[in-house]
Amino acid sequence: MTREEFDFLMGHNDYHIVLRELDNILISHANANLKATLNSLKQELINGQIDVQHYHSRLHTFIDVVYKEFDKQIAEYQRTNYFFNSNEQFYFINATIKKFQGIKELETPILPYKTPWLIVTGENGFGKTSLLRAIALGLVGYETHNYDVNTFPEIETGYCIQTTKNSTAFFSYKLINKILKTSLLPNIICYGAYRLSLEEQENSKQTQSATKSLFETGVPLKNIELSLAEWFLKKDIADFKKKFENVTKTIKKIIPSIKEIHVKREIEGTPIFYQEQDENGILYPEMRFSQLASGYRSLIALVGDIILRLFAQQPKTTNPEDLVGIVIIDELDLHFHPKIQRRLPSLLSECFPKVQFIASTHSPIPILGAPENSAFWRVNRTPERGIFVEDMGKINVQELTPNLLLTSPLFGFEEILPEMYRKTKKVRTEDSYQDVQSNDEIEARLKAIDQYMNKPDKKV
Repeated sequence: MTREEFDFLMGHNDYHIVLRELDNILISHANANLKATLNSLKQELINGQIDVQHYHSRLHTFIDVVYKEFDKQIAEYQRTNYFFNSNEQFYFINATIKKFQGIKELETPILPYKTPWLIVTGENGFGKTSLLRAIALGLVGYETHNYDVNTFPEIETGYCIQTTKNSTAFFSYKLINKILKTSLLPNIICYGAYRLSLEEQENSKQTQSATKSLFETGVPLKNIELSLAEWFLKKDIADFKKKFENVTKTIKKIIPSIKEIHVKREIEGTPIFYQEQDENGILYPEMRFSQLASGYRSLIALVGDIILRLFAQQPKTTNPEDLVGIVIIDELDLHFHPKIQRRLPSLLSECFPKVQFIASTHSPIPILGAPENSAFWRVNRTPERGIFVEDMGKINVQELTPNLLLTSPLFGFEEILPEMYRKTKKVRTEDSYQDVQSNDEIEARLKAIDQYMNKPDKKV
């Protein structure tokens, strides 16, 4: 939180609001001297020894003491902790969370080193989004949109950093004070369930918050097409040429049916055109972004935003495969056909091999495409415990079909038969619908043979 925001928060003249704010600040400080100063100020106000105007003056003097204390805390943290550069690969390991959005107190399982994907399941309203927000908050720190004056959560996140090719360092960071606004870990990107709109051209150069999309709806994604056009027009500069070639290659890898991506200088606006091909290699007519299937548009927008935001933090990088970071996605399956859901985890890891993904899902389909060594958690809740996390690591998802995943503890289905199912009919248990059709054909032929053989006039 900035100094200006803190001053504004303290600018109330209402006696009761002032006392409540003093109580909030008292909760947030562990320093004995600072707490003694605030308690003294609070008692003088309650006893009528000072009025609200004098309170403002005394409080602003106190703020200066607070920020000097914060400077000391930051300096001590920097002295005793490893601060890495933006190109070092790192991974989320675990989190301890208290008093945050329905979470009373929980300690997550510990992820193995270099876990490429953490996939979180759980019923609606059970706390998947709260868990992702808490992890993001623990990694990034407080920002204006995720600052709540009424709560003071305690979040400690563990993470590891690959300092050299053969060396790894493990650290933890404890979010202990709301007034301290800092982003100790770079290259964190978060996405909420709403991921459909793109930035307008005039806003394309603005810096985006790391976590805002996870806390608010309607946050637009950065427009990859604007950057593609810019890189193409500046392709005489080596880095821009590399970015254009590498990013278009990534888009074609994510959507294999896209054969070519063209830039037409003579076209006003965004001169990007996509050309698809069918399974036989026959090309379709060129299309603009708006003419592509909605699932393809959503996929290009998501991948493009990841690339642009990590490029901005790693300016010397020109290939998405070299980008590092952690990407958090709420409701990964949203907007995508099951075919894309299944391919998405592996494709994203193939395009961003140095990025760790943390995602929630309501569908078993993305789990089918999870890369090797992925981890799976289920979020649950009870009135007594609040929100808690269960490790599903004992479930060997590599051996399970969607039906088995749905009835496993990952999703907890008790009934997977259709509502229209009649118990007088059989349940199909073939491995694929093609097997169902084939068996139906065989059964029809056998029935025809049986009818023929049992005709009354049939002579043997």
